Amino acid sequence: MTSHRTERVEEAIREALTLVIQQEVQDPRLPGIFTLSKVRVTPDFTDAKVYFTQVPETDEDIDDTLDMLERASGFLRKRLAQEVNLRTTPRLQFYHDEQTRQAERIEELLAEERKKQQNQ
Repeated sequence: MTSHRTERVEEAIREALTLVIQQEVQDPRLPGIFTLSKVRVTPDFTDAKVYFTQVPETDEDIDDTLDMLERASGFLRKRLAQEVNLRTTPRLQFYHDEQTRQAERIEELLAEERKKQQNQ
């Protein structure tokens, strides 16, 4: 269970990074629809896992976005330090948020099951 302070820090990091990426990152690999879905920090705030979703969501597009974010991580961390007042600015690790894909797959399986039951 995370503390209220941890949740506030995670949300502040998510909001600050979202603005910096939208306004200051000029990379053609950045997808048209891109969202930072959540941030999870370690208890000592030294590391942050940053999860994103995007459209289109092909494996190649996700790899390009991950590469772009990893290359920009130093810049993003520096800007994060300027935007969010923390004793230590966490190292940023980026991950594609698989929840959307998992939800779509579950919906497909449920639809197939409903179709099977209707055909019986």
